Amino acid sequence: MFTKDGILALHRWTHDCLDLVYNHAATLTQRQFVAEIPGFGRASVRDQLVHIVGCEQAWVHGLQDLAWTRWSGEDFPRVPQLQEARQRVMVETVAYLERIPDEHLNRQLTDRPADGWGLCAARRSFCTMC
Repeated sequence: MFTKDGILALHRWTHDCLDLVYNHAATLTQRQFVAEIPGFGRASVRDQLVHIVGCEQAWVHGLQDLAWTRWSGEDFPRVPQLQEARQRVMVETVAYLERIPDEHLNRQLTDRPADGWGLCAARRSFCTMC
């Protein structure tokens, strides 16, 4: 059984690991941060980080049936702007988790939000940002 404390701990640990990635990304030049990397998950380091945080926001908004918008790398020209957005998303996630009972973490969803998040045909996995 999933518990709120367990999910909050996992969320915290995940973002602790992301701190390492963000700290490293902050050492990149602007050119390196936005440079396209062939064969990489997203076009650039910046776009990959935007995707990760955008997915968290989309899932948390989707679970609450709230509207969300797709993020664009161009909206985050440097690491500090993306870090600010990540902090906002983290606060939203924690607030949502603190509001729901543990039972909500262990039930099967019967409805999916109308915003179109879910199984991604392009990646054959759950994704919100393709």
